[in-house]
Amino acid sequence: MEELRGPLYAALMHQSSALTLMYCAELIESQGSPSLRAFLQRAEKDGGKAHQSLLNDNRIKEIQTLLNSLKIEHPKTTYLVELLKERYSIFQNANFTFKKTTNLINDRPKALVFTHYRDTARKVVEILTENGIKAARFVGQAKRELDIGMSQEEQSAILESFRNGEFDVLVATSIAEEGLDIPE
Repeated sequence: MEELRGPLYAALMHQSSALTLMYCAELIESQGSPSLRAFLQRAEKDGGKAHQSLLNDNRIKEIQTLLNSLKIEHPKTTYLVELLKERYSIFQNANFTFKKTTNLINDRPKALVFTHYRDTARKVVEILTENGIKAARFVGQAKRELDIGMSQEEQSAILESFRNGEFDVLVATSIAEEGLDIPE
């Protein structure tokens, strides 16, 4: 058994690298370059041998260089921005300001956008904000690597702000699927 230890370890390292590469392919396809970039940065800080071996590969270094220079957004994000801008255009062109007492605040359409990952939620909020759409991120309480999550008080405050019309789009992970009270 001792003579198999080295080859078995090497096989496990290769399998781990293969799984990581499959995950990277899924990220770039479904979530876009910002999520893949964030994952690779976390993998660098992780320090695991399988990740380090993969990250030392020149092809992965080239991918990281390309990711850092990439300025295009995922088509889903672009479509989301266009859809929301179209939906809110009557309010953006109306030339009046909303006040909490104005009935139009409650008539203004709201949207709930689900993302699979917290990195994606953060990036979608950033892109929507850059495009003049008021949005906020809503994630769970658990700590995920470098993301500390949101306390229950923070979650409640975000939901209350959403209900009060302080922003129009709530960008959430699966935590928002679990019984939120947002009747409209």
